[in-house]
Amino acid sequence: MGNTPAHTIQNVEFGEADRTRASLMLSIIDGARRPISPGREYQIRITDGQHKQVYKGRHSEPHCYLRMPFSDGPANRNAVVISAKGCWDSGFYPVVLDQGKVVAASIMLLSRKGTFSFAEAMWSTLRRTRSDTLSLLRSGAGSDAEARDRYELLLDERPLHAACLWNILTAAELIPLRRGSVASSLRRLIWDRSMAQDRVFAFADENLVREVTEAAGHGQFKEEIGPVARLFHKGATRSFKQTQFSEANLQITFHEGSREVVDGTACVKVELDMDYFKDVGSHAALEVLPNAIQRAIRGESHGKTNPREIYKMRWMASRNSIGAPEFEPPYRFA
Repeated sequence: MGNTPAHTIQNVEFGEADRTRASLMLSIIDGARRPISPGREYQIRITDGQHKQVYKGRHSEPHCYLRMPFSDGPANRNAVVISAKGCWDSGFYPVVLDQGKVVAASIMLLSRKGTFSFAEAMWSTLRRTRSDTLSLLRSGAGSDAEARDRYELLLDERPLHAACLWNILTAAELIPLRRGSVASSLRRLIWDRSMAQDRVFAFADENLVREVTEAAGHGQFKEEIGPVARLFHKGATRSFKQTQFSEANLQITFHEGSREVVDGTACVKVELDMDYFKDVGSHAALEVLPNAIQRAIRGESHGKTNPREIYKMRWMASRNSIGAPEFEPPYRFA
């Protein structure tokens, strides 16, 4: 949970008696990206950077103001965990307190009975709201009607796959490159069994390889060394992971041995996915290995990164980072 420290929202004046305390404003948000309903009870647990519990309490308002113990240094990297009946636990790390300022953090709490709602992602709506993305969804289809049917079948029959697609496309739209965004380089999605709940394949303008490599030189991505990339991505030649957040970053993996010309543009095959964790060690130990065990026990359809979790983690990562555009895919989970 977490990424860069939660941001401050205002300056306040405190007297000498308050030098050992700092202010925290928590906002509890539901899967529809709205504050939870007043009266919905939840529990807050906060531990500091030395794993000491510094707060535990029950609340029932969507916005909660706390005066917290303040200690500068490594201890001032607090982990906030929210629990509520009927919901998955959620949290954010690190929340770094600041004397004289109110630090704000938003936590998304998802209902265990929630489902994906794609009302904002319907074909007729996308014509008005995301015309560029609609062109990508049409690419490769024989007609507009064929493209719409293919897409709406995905929404109806494979909602996890549809949520994954929109998580990836939304993240790709928000990553600027020298020319446009990652999303603007995509030319055609690959609509076959490779489109899964944890990854999407596409053909992209071959210039994307150079642009992502340049962006990595500026710290925007980190390249996974060849053998590592091939371990997690069969057939890959190069792989780059976004570095902006500690969780739910977009990864772009190139399969340069597979190329096509799409509408006159020379393209290379790309694999797009989003992992829970930023570093390779955590990704392998806490995501890849448990997923592999789940697949071995329960079958191939199990043990894959859950787009519901990616949605929650990426939303909190962007919301709690200064200057990051908000992550708003055209669906809700409620």
